[in-house]
Amino acid sequence: MEDKELQQEENKSVSISARFFNVLFALIAAGLMIVLKILVDFGVNLGAAFGIFAIIIYACAAIGVVLNFLSSKKLTGEFWINFGVLLTAILVM
Repeated sequence: MEDKELQQEENKSVSISARFFNVLFALIAAGLMIVLKILVDFGVNLGAAFGIFAIIIYACAAIGVVLNFLSSKKLTGEFWINFGVLLTAILVM
């Protein structure tokens, strides 16, 4: 009986939809932007780490924009979400 339960548990997998995967880059970039803004507001002297964070944030948002456009060949909602995060990162940072 336990072997059947263990076998059934092993067969479970997590699937991520393509739409969520396309928005995931925007969520990562926005989350890192929020963390960076909080650290800067509390007076943490980041120095070179600020530049590294900025590169990662810009890259995530830009990759999201490019992948969304290439996958759908049109301007979808996910594209505009990633574009909005990229524009916000450019204006705020």
